[in-house]
Amino acid sequence: MTNGPLTAHDFWQQAEHARDKQLFVELLTLSEQRLDVLPRELAANLAKAEALMGLGRLKSAASFYSAAFGLAREQLPEQPFTQATLVKAQTTLQDLGRLFTERLVGGMQKAGLNNSPEHARVRQAVGMMIGQAQRQPTNEAYTSEPTVLFFPGLETVHFADNGAFPWIDQLAAATEIIDEELSALINAQHPFEPYLQGSPLAPVTYEHNAVGDDGWGAMHLYKVGEPIEEHLKLCPRTMEVLRELPIPDVPGKSPNILFSRLKPGMHIPPHHGQTNARLIGHLALRTPSSGAWLRVGSEKREHHRGEMMLFDDSVEHEAMNESDEDRIVLIFDVWRPELSTEEHRLIGELFSIVQSMD
Repeated sequence: MTNGPLTAHDFWQQAEHARDKQLFVELLTLSEQRLDVLPRELAANLAKAEALMGLGRLKSAASFYSAAFGLAREQLPEQPFTQATLVKAQTTLQDLGRLFTERLVGGMQKAGLNNSPEHARVRQAVGMMIGQAQRQPTNEAYTSEPTVLFFPGLETVHFADNGAFPWIDQLAAATEIIDEELSALINAQHPFEPYLQGSPLAPVTYEHNAVGDDGWGAMHLYKVGEPIEEHLKLCPRTMEVLRELPIPDVPGKSPNILFSRLKPGMHIPPHHGQTNARLIGHLALRTPSSGAWLRVGSEKREHHRGEMMLFDDSVEHEAMNESDEDRIVLIFDVWRPELSTEEHRLIGELFSIVQSMD
């Protein structure tokens, strides 16, 4: 007798039993155990979507339903459930879409979004999120393709012009200070953790194996808006410099400030960030003489100590360390300079409304 995972048929029988009895916590546990072994299995993603739906975790349920439909194109002929099951799931996802639209539109109205010219770009961004507005077509080979929020009226940039940001010189001049504080963290045995860590509320939608791999490591000072106090207390001068920057303050989203390490040979596959309303900064701290590079769109640049790269991560980008030494950079995000303070506020409100659906 083997101790491997259940067959797809046996798993689905157990999942259906738990669902029909409204044992949603049991169904969630069952589906998560399955996903630990088979993260891209259609049946397991669909079972977890139904568990989250039953538990009222609507945003996460929608994510898993969407992931299941994406997987259905390649896996459907071999599934243990009927076509009617997928049709019912599609109807549920459509209902969630309508509910999302109602909550987002109503929430943004409560936040003060109106018909003034000052709010025009935010209104258009909301319209695109709910499918009531379209982006202007483009012939660009690499353009902004954010996973969450596309903000209209912004020029597509790959690497930004450092000369347009007066604070860059001041930050680059602090390289030695920041590196000293990084050493203090390392000497105090604070570890680099895997940058990509699996989330119980997000499906695995990628095929690369960087999740849980500390070859792409992170030591956060702020993580999705939350301060990491044990790290911050060793980096006061780093934060003194960074406080002069236009870093977003969006509860549950930003600031994101971290030391990022790529071990020798590590490759971060092509991907897109959440929004084009920000730029990502990399200040190189510890780099090999060559071989540690970042590609954004069609342009590839190498990291060199004390140099800044500022780029739009909603454009396809990837990174690699082809050397035999670690590459460590300080990463942070800043608002795009074309946005107004009022647009900052409304974008923060938008993300808060989206987060509240879970």
